[in-house]
Amino acid sequence: MITRSITQASSSSSGGDTATCCICLDKHRKQETFKPEDCNDVVCQACLATYLNTQLDIPQESYERIACPRQSCTGTFSAIAIVPLVLTSPNSAHYWWRKVIENTVMDSVGYCPYPDCHASFELFPEGEDDEDDHHVYAKCFDCSRGICLRCETPWHSGITCKDNEEDNRGPRWKRPGGEKRRRRKERENSIQARQLAKRNSWTRCPFCKEMVEKKEGCSTVTCTCKREFCYRCGSPSWNHQCSRSCHNLSQAELSNIRETMYQYEDIPVR
Repeated sequence: MITRSITQASSSSSGGDTATCCICLDKHRKQETFKPEDCNDVVCQACLATYLNTQLDIPQESYERIACPRQSCTGTFSAIAIVPLVLTSPNSAHYWWRKVIENTVMDSVGYCPYPDCHASFELFPEGEDDEDDHHVYAKCFDCSRGICLRCETPWHSGITCKDNEEDNRGPRWKRPGGEKRRRRKERENSIQARQLAKRNSWTRCPFCKEMVEKKEGCSTVTCTCKREFCYRCGSPSWNHQCSRSCHNLSQAELSNIRETMYQYEDIPVR
């Protein structure tokens, strides 16, 4: 159970009504802080909101439990309990859960082609039935408008996918490259870039996904996107502390984590 105020961080507080956030180290009113289960750490709402969103950039089999942000701590948050309390905007909470579904369930993600909608869908695998010109109808579960899953555009009743693509009617599905030929080329370039990064032991920024080369210094690096991450494992860092606590991992575990950086992902562009 996630609680606020009275049960928040008595040991971390210098006063009866305040508690110290373990991320920003600032004092906050207890009713503005949260404490994980099974530990006495305290996190303010602003830091916890950012932390929850960075967890979406870390590959996980399940997001049911969210680890305490303090390094080496075994405490956890229940996602289903903490998300609505911290991500109080309906849109931000909806976005968080949608990304969890994309990360854990969907193999290939596309977004509704209508510019005023942001719903996500699982697409046909790339290359599957590419020559098939039969349109496949689906209704967006958010905006309830028709979509063709075959050519990734708004629904085109009575028009083949080939003719629809040639006519270029309506907005394209929000997926990298727009056209299939361009997507294939981008895929080839991305795979080649990842192979080069692996040979040179570069690390991928968990935020902007760019590969980064470290010349010297500690394991914490700051990407050109201005975000801080751990160069050893590629996880977000907080105050020069790896959010994954990768110093506790074996070399085999670390190698397995790094291997995921070099695997091609067909990341959609919104």
